[in-house]
Amino acid sequence: MQEKLREHLAEKEKLTEDRLQQEERLKARIKQLMDEKAALEESITQEKNRAKETLEEEQNRIQELENRLARQKKVWEENIMQEKSRVKEALEEEQKRVQELENRLARQKEILESSMAHEKRKAKEALETERRRVQDLENHLTQQKEVWGA
Repeated sequence: MQEKLREHLAEKEKLTEDRLQQEERLKARIKQLMDEKAALEESITQEKNRAKETLEEEQNRIQELENRLARQKKVWEENIMQEKSRVKEALEEEQKRVQELENRLARQKEILESSMAHEKRKAKEALETERRRVQDLENHLTQQKEVWGA
């Protein structure tokens, strides 16, 4: 009887260790996902900053061209209009790019949050399953004690 009791206790301890290991793995996975999210957000921030810098460079170039236009209006009038059009297109492209990056960040954030929620649900389910198994084992052990004690 004591041997059975020791076996049940050893099995319970093994299940507890397994559950703790599983919790650690899940915590590590959540940390990894959080780190990936932070890296993605940093990458998007860098892309936004680059786009903003490019936009500012283009705006500065427009200002320079407008100054040249003031000095050489008659000679360069047609060329300046073409340059403004090109710069406007570049600006629109950069704005589209920023919008696409923001949209992609939002999608990635949704995916990451969904993935994190899924992982949390799986972890909770696994934890609940382990709790039920431990409870079943404890009930079984109690029954065994009653059978052997009776």
